[in-house]
Amino acid sequence: MEGNPYTNIWSVYMSSVDAAESAVKAAEAGGTVILPPMPVQAKGTVAMFTDSAGAVVGVWQGEQHRGFGLVDEPGAPVWFESFSRDYNAALPFYSEVFGWTYTLLSDTAEFRYAQGRSGEHLLAGIMDADRVLPDGVPSFWQFYFGVEDTDAACERIIALGGQVPRPPMDSPFGRLAGVTDPMGATFQITTLVEQ
Repeated sequence: MEGNPYTNIWSVYMSSVDAAESAVKAAEAGGTVILPPMPVQAKGTVAMFTDSAGAVVGVWQGEQHRGFGLVDEPGAPVWFESFSRDYNAALPFYSEVFGWTYTLLSDTAEFRYAQGRSGEHLLAGIMDADRVLPDGVPSFWQFYFGVEDTDAACERIIALGGQVPRPPMDSPFGRLAGVTDPMGATFQITTLVEQ
């Protein structure tokens, strides 16, 4: 389809103890269920929906496959982040569906960003991105892989057929880069910084 922004993507899945209940809550909170809960053999149950701001997100109710076995290390997922077209709708959505509370990092017209939490456990970020996303780009979730050396990882990605549309840059959260795999799906890489 010409102009289709959804080609190959990496999806973000939230853990759920009951995928069917999460899908019901998502619809009640203003989302749209796009893949009703379905079993994946004996591995678990999957569902996908859009949040109330239009970002696609999945849920996974683990059975034999519980989810990530490794996190917060090089080569593993280290962060998840929503770029939201409707920040004020997205925050209550994740509270209602998953029980998140929030810590605000910034709440100004120039930069709004909240970190979702479950108790003391930091889960993901939600950014008010309506002013920065180009026309036609919907709300979306992205994730970050940890790497030991962002610049060296970018060189390796290029050597393996990927691309680096957003070159490495330093931030308070590590040295970041936006990359694509050989199929064109985007994700972020970052060195790890102790918080």
